Amino acid sequence: MSGLSEGCVFALGNPLLDISAEVTPEFLDKYGLKSNNAILAGPEHQPMYQEMIDNCPDHMFIPGGATLNSIRYCQWLIGENQPLACSFVGCVGKDAYASTLRDLCVADGVNVQFYEVDSHPTGTCAVCITGHDRSLVANLAAADLYNKDVHLKSDEIWSLVTKAKMFYSAGFPLTVTPDGMLTLAEYACANDKIYCLNLSAEFICQFFQEPMSKLLPYTDYLFGNETEAAKFSEANGGPKGADTREIAKWASTLPKANEKRSRFVVFTQGLDPVIVASKGEIVLDVAVSKLPKDQIVDTNSAGDSFVGGFLAGLAQGCELSKCVQLGQAAAAYCIQKPGSVFVKEDRESVLSKAGF
Repeated sequence: MSGLSEGCVFALGNPLLDISAEVTPEFLDKYGLKSNNAILAGPEHQPMYQEMIDNCPDHMFIPGGATLNSIRYCQWLIGENQPLACSFVGCVGKDAYASTLRDLCVADGVNVQFYEVDSHPTGTCAVCITGHDRSLVANLAAADLYNKDVHLKSDEIWSLVTKAKMFYSAGFPLTVTPDGMLTLAEYACANDKIYCLNLSAEFICQFFQEPMSKLLPYTDYLFGNETEAAKFSEANGGPKGADTREIAKWASTLPKANEKRSRFVVFTQGLDPVIVASKGEIVLDVAVSKLPKDQIVDTNSAGDSFVGGFLAGLAQGCELSKCVQLGQAAAAYCIQKPGSVFVKEDRESVLSKAGF
């Protein structure tokens, strides 16, 4: 394996501090929440974060946000092979939550370089646990204020950009800094570096189709799941009523700016096989090993951890099939944990299950 160096992976995302705790059904009712649901916080939800901290003795602080979840998993799986392989930028407030989030990410080995603002608090996500169910309430707050010109294009941060060999963002920053994402994508293309993008959510594909379409010509690896793929196809004039395989084949043939690199479309399908398409053909079809139901704790971050594992393999120059296997092993490990967490000592076990 090759390709590792400090700062070889650069990511831009919406950093959030997850506040995770067991709550009662009455707590859900109080804030009008449903189990197994995800919403953006409204004014009526603002008191719930401190209430969880004050009244739930088992509460946990976990770094969150889809891009950061993937990058933390990527760095964990790269491990001692290359400390500080992954850099991450995003916007936080100047508050205790930002300090906690930074400390947790640093402990995970990620080089976090936050843009700090004093006008808004650090973004948070309430993870309300009832049994095996999760209700997520995200308050973007400062994460919604990332500034490309002030932060990304600063000498300090741009030096990290030029050092990187691979770039990644989930689709969610398209709601915040589409110009920042496009700047990275264009830079990667012009310098023959790898740009990776995640569809992330149906509403991103549907309502942010225009800024996403500007990124697609520069995208070397496109990730998503089967429902996101269907909405992406619908929004971009793809095959109507087609199965995920046909959508993947179509997406792999969309116009591409850097023809030196083929595009790979990587779609997960829950318990169905992971499919990878390139040049209009399915090049990989990898079955998923199913876990017993009693071992599954939380599936919310399965997609993020899959991408983190895939990126860890890609950064090390692994073959495509090994990248998928490492992604699957990471996802299988993640869904046995409450949230996007991991134990450093478990790394070798996950690598072994992926055949490393």
